[in-house]
Amino acid sequence: MRTLLPAVLLLAGFAQPAMATGTITCTDPAGDATMTLSVGTLSVLSILRAEITIGEESWSTDPVIAPGTLIVAGQGFETEDGLWASFTDEAVNDIVGELRLAKASEGRDFVMAGTLAMPGVGAYAMVCEGP
Repeated sequence: MRTLLPAVLLLAGFAQPAMATGTITCTDPAGDATMTLSVGTLSVLSILRAEITIGEESWSTDPVIAPGTLIVAGQGFETEDGLWASFTDEAVNDIVGELRLAKASEGRDFVMAGTLAMPGVGAYAMVCEGP
């Protein structure tokens, strides 16, 4: 038993807390733009990963997992009525994307829609699902 205890304590040190996540997927009706947000299900907005594709161009907060130009999740804010998120360039100098969503629910129905603005690229009406 004494030899087992150090091994158990060592492995317990490697244990990581579980993180519940959800995914919000948005597309524009024309099919020109898509955005996927992986978010933590905390009492505050926690953007774990973002992927944006417009035409042939892609941006990602984690290019190793989702190839694209590196962006950084800047500010984010969520209430029961909406979600706002801004993304910056790698140097955190310029805003390169702004997502503004409104949410509504009635009974079992839930909808989320808004806009994605990418300076120098375009602005898109987005319809979203999740989490």
